Amino acid sequence: MAARLQSSGGSWLVVQELFESADPAFVDELCRFNDAETLGSFAGLWLKDRRPEARRFLSQYLNQPLNHFRHEALVKRLFKLAEEAGDDEVMAWMMVAFDRSIRRVVTSRYQYDWQTRESWEEETLSVPHGRVMPRNPRILRWFKDRASLRLFSLKTRRYLRRRSWRYFRKLGNRDPQRYLEAMVIALSRYTDQDVADGVALIDNWGMMHALFHDSPVLESYPVGWNIADDRSLGELAPAPAFLSAWKRDASPLLRLVSDANCRPVRQWCLEMLRSNHAEAIAQLDLETILNWLSGEATELAEFAAEILESHRDASQINTSDWVRLLCESNPAVLAPLARAAAEQIDPNRLSLREIVSVATQPSSLVATLGHRWLQARTLVTRDDCLLALEICEARSESDREALVGTVSKLIAASPSFDSDLAMDILDSRHADVRRCGWQWLLDEDRLRNDPSVWQRLIESPYDDIQLPLVGLLERELREPMQRRRDSATEMRIGQSLGSNDLRRLWATVLLNTRRGSRRKPGVVRQIIEHLERHPDQLNELKPLLSISLRSIRSTEWKSVIAGITGIAARNPHMTTELEEAFPELKLLAESEDR
Repeated sequence: MAARLQSSGGSWLVVQELFESADPAFVDELCRFNDAETLGSFAGLWLKDRRPEARRFLSQYLNQPLNHFRHEALVKRLFKLAEEAGDDEVMAWMMVAFDRSIRRVVTSRYQYDWQTRESWEEETLSVPHGRVMPRNPRILRWFKDRASLRLFSLKTRRYLRRRSWRYFRKLGNRDPQRYLEAMVIALSRYTDQDVADGVALIDNWGMMHALFHDSPVLESYPVGWNIADDRSLGELAPAPAFLSAWKRDASPLLRLVSDANCRPVRQWCLEMLRSNHAEAIAQLDLETILNWLSGEATELAEFAAEILESHRDASQINTSDWVRLLCESNPAVLAPLARAAAEQIDPNRLSLREIVSVATQPSSLVATLGHRWLQARTLVTRDDCLLALEICEARSESDREALVGTVSKLIAASPSFDSDLAMDILDSRHADVRRCGWQWLLDEDRLRNDPSVWQRLIESPYDDIQLPLVGLLERELREPMQRRRDSATEMRIGQSLGSNDLRRLWATVLLNTRRGSRRKPGVVRQIIEHLERHPDQLNELKPLLSISLRSIRSTEWKSVIAGITGIAARNPHMTTELEEAFPELKLLAESEDR
């Protein structure tokens, strides 16, 4: 007795205590316990316990693979007791568990005809060998992949799954309504993992009877379902057992289509509803349809979208629900939803936040609709402008630049315009947003003539901001004033930036080893011209020129040599100072003399 209470797999006293206290750790502890006689005796007590926690534990236990060592007695006695008691719920759980216990694979088999001396290869379905859970712990040690082992022999498992379906076949003949309720429980328990491919689908013995019992595509054998000759799974259509019961009442189908966790069951439900319950579909309440639209099941969302287009209460959906649908619905149904929303929603009734939330959605269809609504709005307060700038994080890449361009125009027309608002666009992490912001900077005088904007742009970490800024500086320094008088860059950038700001910009570009090589010679020219105007800043500018002088790119060091030589030629009094600052140039000059 003591050995039973304290087996090698755990303590039965602990299992009992966890069960009585309804502790969530009960199932895990039970699965570790491996005394078959003790477990078998516990089956009756467990099944008779009507506490919700006990039923939940039983559901959780039977939802796991049947691979717990020495649990044969517990599973088999639970099955027999539930069958005797007429416990439809537990029998539904059992049917799913036994369906999952057998999985065939496609194997190749060679055939030979000794009369014609011809051989050929055939594909067949078979259960892999070595998948039966041993009862000897010494043998169990030799199995590395214990997760693939299952309780009972293959023959017993086939018998148990046939017997579980036999229970429901008798129930359907005796009480069709009760059969439907039990099938809703069972069919909602299958998952997509149970139907991973076509072979796995037909290996679910009970499910195939429930959904396709009379289908000519399938043939039933004691070892499992097979596909009929010259037929394919693509031809499967609903042909359930007890079809007349399913036709009489739509409520089980409606519950099942909402609760189903695998795609074939949902598709079967939808086909049954379309074929047999058009009136029930028309009477569906709006809340149910909206919940289906927001679900992850694509086929259910598409079905809900079909219903909504002609539903009598579609006009009663308020704007907040429409926005929620556009933001949360399954991507597969956004096209019809966007069309319906465009017809049903009055944009004037939408808040700016709702419009922004729609415009920032990843779907281009939804973002385009939000963009249309945004174009008709006016930004009055600064808070409105800040809220509209959330468009910079729009998730539709094809619409983001156009959205930012619209927001830029709205902010520019707002009485609360402030040049600081443009920095959210110019500092965006998205290149297309920064590109739009740069164009706005060039076109908008209030931004272009604000020194603080340029000073903040100096600190931008993005090359596509710094390099165009260098280009504008070069244009200002090199082009004659009369040619720039009417240009878009008339503002004198150099006058707005101090010497420290300019040095920071030049250093950032020159030290960039990956980009900006085309701009670097222009930066060198800017430094040389600045040095010629401000010879007292030679010590500050010397490190920048030294960087380019030691560059491996000939265009850069040639620009430095040409520039310093030109300064020395035009300003002989600076020759000695330049030679001291750049001794390399003096050595070079001596080598050229020799």
